[in-house]
Formats: sequence, C-alpha cells, structure tokens
Amino acid sequence: MHRLWSFLRRWLSILYFIAIALMVVGALLFLAPGLKGTVWQTIGGVLVGTGFTMLVTTITSQQSIHEQYKKEANLQRKADVYGPLHAELKELREIFDEAHAGRKPYPLWIEITGEDFRPSFYMSAYTPPTFFYWPTFKNNYHVDDFTDSARKLLDNVQSCIRAYNEASQIARKVIKEKLRQHLETRMVKVEQSSEYKEWLQKRNQPPYISNRWFEFIQNQLSFASFGPIADGESNSWTAQTFGWLLADRVDQAAIKMNESDIGNMGASERVPISWFQDLFEATLIDLKNDQAYQGTIDAQEKLFKRLQHAEKRLKDAMNYIRDRYQGGLPPV
Repeated sequence: MHRLWSFLRRWLSILYFIAIALMVVGALLFLAPGLKGTVWQTIGGVLVGTGFTMLVTTITSQQSIHEQYKKEANLQRKADVYGPLHAELKELREIFDEAHAGRKPYPLWIEITGEDFRPSFYMSAYTPPTFFYWPTFKNNYHVDDFTDSARKLLDNVQSCIRAYNEASQIARKVIKEKLRQHLETRMVKVEQSSEYKEWLQKRNQPPYISNRWFEFIQNQLSFASFGPIADGESNSWTAQTFGWLLADRVDQAAIKMNESDIGNMGASERVPISWFQDLFEATLIDLKNDQAYQGTIDAQEKLFKRLQHAEKRLKDAMNYIRDRYQGGLPPV
C-alpha cells in the first residue's frame, strides 16, 4: 500500500506539472501580442481550459485516493490494533467493576507482557488477567497507530498496573501475618476446648472415630516447634482470599476456605461457616487500619479510573471509524 501511494503521488505530481504547463502555454497564446487572430486565441483558450480541467481532476483524484488510503488504513487499525486492545482494556475494567460491586474478588496480580514480575503468595493454578497488547504495540511499528496523548495514557495504564501489582504484594505479606495471628489464636482456643481434649484422650482407643478438623488442628500445633503456628496455612489462605478481603467480602472469603482446603480434607461438616467468617472479619478490621492495605485500595482505584479512560478513548476511536467508513450504526 505504501509503495502504491508513493507511485500515485509521483504520477499525480507529473500531472500537476502538465496541467500548469498547458495553462501557461494557453495563456501565452491567448495574450501574446504577436499572435493575433481567432485561431490562436481559440487554441490558447482550449489549452487553458484543458489545463484547468486536468488540474481540478488531478486534485480531486488525489483527495479521493488519499481518502481511500486513509479508509483502508483506519479499517486495518480497527481490526488489528484498536479492537484487540479495547477488548483487553474492557475485560480488565470489568474485572475491577465486578470487584467494586462485591461480586468478584480483586485479582492477585495482572501479568504485563515483557515484564518478569512474579508475586509471592500466589496459587500455582491461578491464571492472572493479562495486559498484553499495549506493551507489544509500543515496541513495534504499531506504536505509530497512536497519537502522543494516547501513548501517554496507555503508558499510564501500564504504570498503574505495575503499581497495583507491587502494592498487592506488600499487602499480601501484611494479610498473611495478621491472618496467621488470628488463626493461631483460634487454634489455641480449639486446643483448650473440652471437645478437643476428649478427642485427644480417645483418639488411640478403639473404635477410632475420625475428626479431620481436630486432626488438622493437631498437625498445626505439632509444627509449633519449627516455626509460628499456622504459618503455612496463612500463606495458602491469603492467596485464596486476598481478592475477597480487598473487596470487603469476608462472607465470600469464608465460603472460599470452607469449600476449598477445609472441604477437601473432609472437615467442613464439623466447622461452621461462622468460624471462618469471624476469622476473616477480625483480620479485615486489622487490615483497614494498615497502611499497606490502604495503599492497595488506592492503587486499584487509580488503576480503575485509568482503565475506564483508556477504554473509552479506544471505543470512541472505533466508533469514529465505524461512522465514517462503515456506514454508521448497524441496521440490526
């Protein structure tokens, strides 16, 4: 397309020269004092008219070709650049929109293509949302498909994602420790209960009655000599409930744990959901007074606003292309 446009520009430049030359020669024939007579004036007039017609036609053709080139370029931008990037921004914005409404957890982190950030305290099975297209486009020829202001906006989105990732990682470390402390308090309370003590006395006596919850508590307490009580569990539980705690949904955090780790080990029928809800409620109260947790709240708010702005900017661009080159709104 670029070669074709270059060829057409050269050809049109020649036509401009010919048209102007005809007009000049015609004017000379028409006005020259030595060339009197109707024939010479007629020839001069014809050359001027022909040159003028050729000039107007050439200008019109150039504008038409330029508009066609612009149309094809913008349609290709919409399909290959603006469309995919808008879909990705929309998906990210909807993730945070759902989290704001309390319907979904916030993401543990967002993967930025080309960056090596890998957070601690995350589940190996967790697949993060991605920010792929802009980091890719800005490093290849597609960067020319964006204005300077659009580049700055998208760079700002990327910076906000990076800030969210870093703030979340710091907050998860705080959540892990506060959750561990509350877990330890509650495990010790279970250890001191009469039901647990009775189970300890009878556990080696036939007939053996399984109690997976008490077995879980016993295992955690038995590791106390090697490190803090519930240290390993708080790491796993933080990864699974971080997004819900950030969304201020302790009820969903409780359901998540009751249905995952505790449910998988067959102990959920012995542990009321209120046990987990009280645990996460106490943890969240501590977190709301913590600077790291508040820093993550601020980071996601800033990111959410940038995502909204960037998504709208891309949507407006695609609507402009649709309205100008694709016949406007679809009939159906």
